[in-house]
Amino acid sequence: MSERRALTAVERAAAANFDRGLEAKGLSNELASVEIGVTPAAVGHWRRGEIPIPLKRAALIGNMLGVDPGQICAEWGASVGPYLMASQPVQLDAGKLATSIAALRQVASRQGWTYDPETHAEETVAAYLIACAMPAKPSTADVIDFGARVADLLQKRAEEAGHGRQRADEQAGGSDRRGIKASGKA
Repeated sequence: MSERRALTAVERAAAANFDRGLEAKGLSNELASVEIGVTPAAVGHWRRGEIPIPLKRAALIGNMLGVDPGQICAEWGASVGPYLMASQPVQLDAGKLATSIAALRQVASRQGWTYDPETHAEETVAAYLIACAMPAKPSTADVIDFGARVADLLQKRAEEAGHGRQRADEQAGGSDRRGIKASGKA
């Protein structure tokens, strides 16, 4: 579950849209939770604007309510919406793209760096392709495997980038990866 913090105005508006969508469809927290695959308490937290709807759930909830996921998930508009619009000629699956971006953010955060879909396009595409290979209704083991495969992908990319930097550094006079000379002076 997302950590508790004060929601932004955009996140509060998204929560209100989610609540109105559930009301319009006549869905209780219990019924919605079954369709979404979470607990009724999680639906209640989202509905009351206590925590934001996670990016990885936005496509499913948007489809369930018949709305653009950006209306019920603030992160969607910034993270997926712009790339999804650009991808329409190739018809990317919005849910798998969102899952890929969320997984990359989580793995990158654990590894101590910030993931951005725009500057890490190759990683985004690779994670999307891994997500496409998953079953339509993944098991817990499938999700864990997906996370491990994304982490492995990022580790290999980091190692490749590190070896390339190391070779370039050696040719440039022995600086380390941060561009600091071995003597400690820049």
